[in-house]
Amino acid sequence: MAELRRVPRYAVALVLLGGVIWVFSGVVYGVQVASCSSCASVVLPPGVDSSSYSAAALRNLAWDDLYADVYIATIGLLVVAIGLSAFRHGHRWAWYSMMVFVLAGALTSVLDQLSWGGWYTFLFLGLVPLLGVVLSTKSFFGSNPRQET
Repeated sequence: MAELRRVPRYAVALVLLGGVIWVFSGVVYGVQVASCSSCASVVLPPGVDSSSYSAAALRNLAWDDLYADVYIATIGLLVVAIGLSAFRHGHRWAWYSMMVFVLAGALTSVLDQLSWGGWYTFLFLGLVPLLGVVLSTKSFFGSNPRQET
């Protein structure tokens, strides 16, 4: 019989919310970049003088941003899929995979904050799902698994 754990609903909800935010932010910003691939205001940090950038350089930056947005949305979809199934049912491997995704999101948001100054990215991309994973730690690593019947 497989070991299952009771994962608090609020922890699952926070992880799922983080995944939905990742999907939403990846899609919204990806659409913004795709609709204006040579707009300096979309691909450069605020306050950067865009006069020294050629149109080709701005397009290259836009493609880089678009790939990053697809990556963020894909990771968000994986977080939602694993969160709705294995994480919610208490499979230990799902906790480890969520921790990897959450730490990657937190690292991305910290690096984003350092380059863009956007503190809100840490709050939404890093803190929400990290809180869900941390709050579920006792459920996954406590000594009280329930047996599947």
